[in-house]
Order: sequence, then C-alpha cells, then structure tokens
Amino acid sequence: MAVTLEELLASFNNNPNNLGIPGNGFQYQNLGSGQDATEEFFKTQSFLRKIFLERIVNEAPELVDPNMRLEFINYGDTQQVYVLTANGKQWSVLVTQPGTKFGTGKKEHDNLRQLATICPEVIVKPEYYFEDNGKELYIAPYIYQARCIASQDYGYGVYVPEPYYRFDTFSPKDRETVNTCMIANLVRLYDDEKGRGIGACKIGGGDFILDKTWDTSDKSIDSTLESMKLIAAREMVPMTLSDYEQQLLIEFSERTYYKRLEDRDPNILINHKNRIPMTYGEIGNGIELGRQLRKKL
Repeated sequence: MAVTLEELLASFNNNPNNLGIPGNGFQYQNLGSGQDATEEFFKTQSFLRKIFLERIVNEAPELVDPNMRLEFINYGDTQQVYVLTANGKQWSVLVTQPGTKFGTGKKEHDNLRQLATICPEVIVKPEYYFEDNGKELYIAPYIYQARCIASQDYGYGVYVPEPYYRFDTFSPKDRETVNTCMIANLVRLYDDEKGRGIGACKIGGGDFILDKTWDTSDKSIDSTLESMKLIAAREMVPMTLSDYEQQLLIEFSERTYYKRLEDRDPNILINHKNRIPMTYGEIGNGIELGRQLRKKL
C-alpha cells in the first residue's frame, strides 16, 4: 500500500506537543547586506543569554526558574519567534531579525499595546521589551499551538504545528469566513483618537492567528472572531476611517506578493506580501462586519 506524503512526514516528526518549526532558527535568519549568517546567529544567541541571565533575572523574575526553556518555533521577515517556558507558563519571545532596523521591535511593541486599549480581546499584548547593543526583543503571552493564517499560491490556510509542522488549506466556506473576519478586525481596530489604521499587515503571512479550539468549533463568524488574534502591528497609517475602508477594498482585491523589499509597490500601504486576492464579497462583508463590531466598543 502506497504511503502518502503526509504519512511520511508524520513518521519523521509525530509529536503531539510540537510547537512549530524544528531546529534552532539558523537557516531562517533574514540578513542585511554584508551580514554573515554564522556571525549573526552567535550574536543573537549571545544577546538572548545576556537578556535572560542578566536583565530578566533582575527586571522580570516571574519569567525565570531553574528549569526555564527557550525554544525556537517560527520566523518572519521582521522577527524570529521563540517560546519561553518558565514557572508553569509559556511566553512568546520575538527577537528582531539581523537585517531588521533597530527600533522596529519597540515600534511594534508600542503599536500592539496601543491597539490593546481599543479592543483587548483581539490583541496579543506584549508585556516586556528589552534591548542591548543594537538588538531587541519583546515578550508576549504565548497561545499554545496557535494556527498562523497565511496564503500560498494555491490557497489560504493555516500553519499547524502538531503533530508535524505543515500548511493546511481552508475549504471555500472557511476561507470566506476567515477572510471576512480578518478584514472586520482591521476595521474594528482603527484608532479613532489618533486617526490611523493598521498598515504593513501581512494578512497572508501570519499576522493573524487562530487558537487551537477553532479546529473543533463550528467555524462560524462568531466562533472565528472569538478564536482570532492579531500578533503583529508593524505600522500605523494615518487616514480617515472611510479612506481606510476604501484602501482595504483596493488593496485586498490584488495580489501584492514580493520577495525583495525593493520590489514592493510603495502605494500598497496595508496589504503586504499577500499571494492571493480576496473577493470583493469577502472584503465588503468584512468591512460591514467591522462597522458592526465598532458599535460595540
């Protein structure tokens, strides 16, 4: 009997407690011009040791215990993601990539904390920020085995960490529901006080997650909204809410993917690196749902 590819992969890494991508993150570094991968990897490890052995011991002792464990699980253009296990709790540790401009981590940390004042149930709010010698990280609560929403050329779906790390595509119905809810949350999180909305959003690359309970829910709009969280906020773009909604309609109906930063269209303010256009129905329904959710804030 033929063995399927999924069965073969599962035989290599069938771990019900798997948290993400196996390895130490070396091959997932985003390097700047002239940076050496080995040198930057050891710089990051040295930075982590210094923060956890010197700074956190004194400034955040609740994150320290004799058996604490730090484990690489994922990566993006901006950060590498680790899980810290200490004192019976788990935390996400987001370390800026070697090629990321210093200060980017602090900016995102501050943006997420501000957004949490608007709608705390949607945001995974960072609790700590540390920097040293041009490197930085922030620490937020970890959502166990969360599914990162993403897009590939063949469809929208989620990265599922267990029992082996893989990408699962949505059914047409689930795709419509999830996309509608992501757009709705972007509208819901528009900041009236400062007159700005979330920008530089990689809606097809892990900025939104679904907690594990979504898998066994009815996957309705309500259960999807309850399971969905935003974990990244690189930029905030100043514009009126009506202009922001119009920009959502324009940008999310296009493919905006790029490999190199210099290839990015500077006119695309919100929808970065998305491989697949959304339908006008998904976007329009999301905007309308977002308006309804704003009335409840």
